[in-house]
Amino acid sequence: MSSIPVEPAMFEDLLLEESESKTKRLKQLVQEFSGLKGGDMSVVRRWLAELGIEWVLLDDPADAAAPAVKPEHTSDARCRSWARALAEIVESIRYTAPLFADPRHGSVTGLSMIREEEAGHVADQGEERLGIFPRRFLSRGLTNKLLQNVVNKLFWSNPESLPHTSSDEEDEESNIPYQLQFARFFQETMLRMLSFVDDTAASEVDVRSSGVQAQYEKLSALLGVRYALSKALPQIRLPSCSPRSARAQVDRVQGDVISLLSAKAGKAGEAAWSTMEEIWTGIKEWLKEEDGDRTAASGTQQSIQRSSDVHKATLSVVTYITFLRANYWTVAPIVSSAACHGEYVYVPRFEDVPPLISLIIEMASCIEDKLAVNSVSLFPDQSLRFLFLLNNAHFIRQHLLCPFYFPVIPEAAVPRRVEGYMESYLKVSCAPVLSCLLDPAPQCFGGPSSPMSKFESEFQKTYSTQKLWKVPDPKLRKKLRKAITEKIISGYTKFIEDNRVTTLRVSPQEIKEMLQELFEG
Repeated sequence: MSSIPVEPAMFEDLLLEESESKTKRLKQLVQEFSGLKGGDMSVVRRWLAELGIEWVLLDDPADAAAPAVKPEHTSDARCRSWARALAEIVESIRYTAPLFADPRHGSVTGLSMIREEEAGHVADQGEERLGIFPRRFLSRGLTNKLLQNVVNKLFWSNPESLPHTSSDEEDEESNIPYQLQFARFFQETMLRMLSFVDDTAASEVDVRSSGVQAQYEKLSALLGVRYALSKALPQIRLPSCSPRSARAQVDRVQGDVISLLSAKAGKAGEAAWSTMEEIWTGIKEWLKEEDGDRTAASGTQQSIQRSSDVHKATLSVVTYITFLRANYWTVAPIVSSAACHGEYVYVPRFEDVPPLISLIIEMASCIEDKLAVNSVSLFPDQSLRFLFLLNNAHFIRQHLLCPFYFPVIPEAAVPRRVEGYMESYLKVSCAPVLSCLLDPAPQCFGGPSSPMSKFESEFQKTYSTQKLWKVPDPKLRKKLRKAITEKIISGYTKFIEDNRVTTLRVSPQEIKEMLQELFEG
């Protein structure tokens, strides 16, 4: 009984059948393409249609027979379709290898098996994001075995497919046309397909009409395009053989295609970096617009209500940071490339972390700095100002230190502003209340000028105001309430004990319960 498990064997048979079918289909397409001098472009269109990306011909001026109606797809859907098609086109080199096999030696001429270019987490994550089946599920041995089976089926079982074997020279001459035909067919297909890169890179986004989401869609498409091109580049190895004249022609086509793909990958990377800068500029512009609104309001003596809640610029930068971290493996090479240009493009401020992580920390710090400056004029009430800064710093820190993204940002690299803002808030908020108990004036039967009366009045005023303020994060709200309670109750209890107060209108327990109602908004 065979030791090969049934399921893997069935899977291998299915892959073998698929490989054989694709090889035959590609051979047919190459032959049809070569039927006209200069190549039959309708065959290229047909193959692109079979791959589901006929729409790439729409903006190609070289193709007069392009389809008239553009399919209704989102940019992300088009990018995924395009990336899958590119992967299949490059994979066609693997399927084409048996067409140029030397049957006398049972080997593939001029083509090594496509190696696994990116293994492990990086490749799997990128391929899964683009909807491509991760290659880690296909072992090298299985793939090579499949290709050998394709060779056997196509040639050894079909003598008519075998090249003539009367002489080495005759063998070489019979193989040359097929190799060049495939190389030219592959080249023409890539030329038509790569127009999508130019269209994606050149697309303009009107944020005011389309919204910020359109910028993220464009960036996502550019990242997908660049990743797909980078993945394809090392796999392009066109079949080649003797004589030297034929080999030189095939190698020249291969070099041209690789150069073109490399240039398009660079173009997509540059466009992605530009889009990243546009998103970042848009986030900072919101703060400038707020400055303008505040100036206009002050000029007309209007009052603009301020909230301690998280600022929209903070929400935007966290959304951006989350996007960058979720797409780390496709964004990181672009930022690293920008960092290589130094002062002309980008200089990371933090040397102990990767350039992308440095960029993320810098953006977060920049927003915090700008909010700190703007808050001086935004909030006349210092307690509300520091509560606002505390909410925003805490929100940013939470997302920077989120453990669900890799690589994890080291806590030491994140500025420690939360603790400082909390201490400042407690100082300016509790000090006016507790200072009433330090009044050296004598206690006259609990009259309105006594320390106790002043304390109760100031506490009630502060409580009534700050009860309406907002701390959106439950954990921070609980922590802040606890800190205020400890500060107020300890001062109040000490005054009662030091002055042997026996009659209280408000007990420490009642104050503690009231403080638990703060910051509900």
